[in-house]
Amino acid sequence: METRNRLGSCRIAGLAALILSGLGLTAPSARAQTPPPTAVAQATLTPREDPDKSNWTIALGGTLNTGNTRTFALSANTHLQLKRHAHQLTADVTGIYGLAAVRDATTNVFGGWDPNAGNIFGQLRYDFFMTTDDALVIAVQGRHDRFAGLEGRVQGQVGYLRNFVDEEKHRLWAEAGYDLTYDRFFYEPERLATPPAPPDGQVVHSARVFLGYDNHLSEAVTFLTGVEALFDFEHASNVRLNVLSELRSKLGADFQLSLQHTLRFDGVPPEGKATLDNTLILNLVYSLVDDTAEPAAAAP
Repeated sequence: METRNRLGSCRIAGLAALILSGLGLTAPSARAQTPPPTAVAQATLTPREDPDKSNWTIALGGTLNTGNTRTFALSANTHLQLKRHAHQLTADVTGIYGLAAVRDATTNVFGGWDPNAGNIFGQLRYDFFMTTDDALVIAVQGRHDRFAGLEGRVQGQVGYLRNFVDEEKHRLWAEAGYDLTYDRFFYEPERLATPPAPPDGQVVHSARVFLGYDNHLSEAVTFLTGVEALFDFEHASNVRLNVLSELRSKLGADFQLSLQHTLRFDGVPPEGKATLDNTLILNLVYSLVDDTAEPAAAAP
């Protein structure tokens, strides 16, 4: 295995040098500083430091209030992580649906159940680890949330990941790159009938910065958090922040209890919508497949 890793690393290093040379980006001094094959092999992934991982979980949570108030909410999430050598693929889907009935102030009678929350978010992401601490990232995201004024939001992201601390119980890392966002807005029929006509959607080009931290407080408790900032290249006021924090506690071999808080800030929100959204979710998490001791890293 070590010989195979060393040969693979040498091929990658040789290919990278050939590409850079063809682009005219490799100076003689840089070539002279290229580490020997042994040093390159030591910098690549090894099974001991980054073993292959397979992790698939589903989470469900819900609330029901009756009596003086009538509300119902259901949340669901699934997370898949596959890691093979230097390649990692992750997929996440999260959905929230809520209903509420309003009591008439005069008759004191409840009306019908009407939706008061409904959104779904999905992400597919690929990481290629050049070393144990450096990776290239490609991700595609989708979001549907009419209550936030979004019929659909599609994002494509590319960037670079760097681990600053990667120990047994702590991991601190950062990502930097580019984000392309397409928004298609949702409007109530009353607004569409009122001139002037609102814009159908927008395209936003942004710089992306992300900072993440995982802390294995104990064998049973884990804290994860991540902060993502998107800076619009064209409009400086259009800053978007996504913050995800999660506290997980093991209840047994396959079950965990998850308390998750999501904050979304949109500096220039869709017409008539607030700049800030907060969501707090309590879920019961079940592991369908889990051959790794590490939970999924938080990623808004």
